[in-house]
Amino acid sequence: IYKNIDKLQPRLQKLLKGKQGKAELAKELVTIKTNIPIEFDLQKCALHDFDRTKAVKIFQELEFKSLLPKLPTPAETAQKSLFGVSTAPAEKTRKVEGNYQIIGSEKQLSELIPKLKKSKGFVIDIETDQLDAVTSRIIGLSFSYKEKQAFYLPFTTEKDAKDNLKKLKAVLENPKIPKYGHNLKYDYMVLKRYGVELAPIAFDTMIASYLLNPQTRVHKLDQLAFVELGHEMIPITELIGTSKKQKLLSEVPVKKQPFIHAKMLTLVLG
Repeated sequence: IYKNIDKLQPRLQKLLKGKQGKAELAKELVTIKTNIPIEFDLQKCALHDFDRTKAVKIFQELEFKSLLPKLPTPAETAQKSLFGVSTAPAEKTRKVEGNYQIIGSEKQLSELIPKLKKSKGFVIDIETDQLDAVTSRIIGLSFSYKEKQAFYLPFTTEKDAKDNLKKLKAVLENPKIPKYGHNLKYDYMVLKRYGVELAPIAFDTMIASYLLNPQTRVHKLDQLAFVELGHEMIPITELIGTSKKQKLLSEVPVKKQPFIHAKMLTLVLG
């Protein structure tokens, strides 16, 4: 174009002449260099396993917060690779550290309530049969007032839920006992339908996450636990399954339910 610039209209000639330097630089930047001496070794390009522990550490050091949750889990890396070869050993049964108790009797609940009242505050989490706060039914309630200790109170029927919430109402509404949690807006809305107004809400880790990192979408508790603490929570899918075989949490045996809730609570508390 510049070799034949005299053939262009005067106005266009003026515009191009004034930007010739930038045009030449742009051409140079987009030109792919093909004369660079590169020693190509096909074997070095082969796909290999990666050390996930080291990768997590590097990602945390570099604060790749949005990429961390995308790292394949141990279970995922155990699946077949593109070449049909297993890339990692199958994951062993998870061990859950801590003292996580099921409150399965009125006596146990009557012993727990005074402990909650004497505490300097506690983490709370409710479990429901669906995600809609307007129509969901409470099937369980978890508490934690110190690290690595939590309690899970399952509700087998709607009457059971209402009766137990009446017993807990005073401590849940006590303005002198701070309440902590993750996405407590949901818990508040559901409990409100049962006649309980959760108060005071002292700290919500989901809100804190958004305020600190509004540019990211990593605000779920399992994501935050992994990104900030390097802890991988037990996926809910280990309890309820996936796709067509997925169950409601209310269909999972009660003895298997507390571990995921309790671990969530102690992570919030920590």
